[in-house]
Amino acid sequence: MPAEVFVITTVNLDLGEGAEAVPGKVSGTATENFEIGFNAQYLLDVCKKTTTETIKFDFTTNQSPVRSNFNGSAIHILTPIRINSIENTKRKAA
Repeated sequence: MPAEVFVITTVNLDLGEGAEAVPGKVSGTATENFEIGFNAQYLLDVCKKTTTETIKFDFTTNQSPVRSNFNGSAIHILTPIRINSIENTKRKAA
């Protein structure tokens, strides 16, 4: 998958799973794909605060806090959560 597409996935053992591909842009020295996990409600809270079509997330690793700054005003910090891959989550549910 090209670097300009991000796949957002969700897994809920009671409700099932979903995935959505969204356009994006990577800048800096990112050289490989990686997974990063967030509490879905916290991520939605940040996204609901924007009035623009784009949101910028600044991060260095998948375990470091992520900074989001949009609308030229507030800075939001999201702390990643430890995740298992989707396949590991499915195996645990079985």
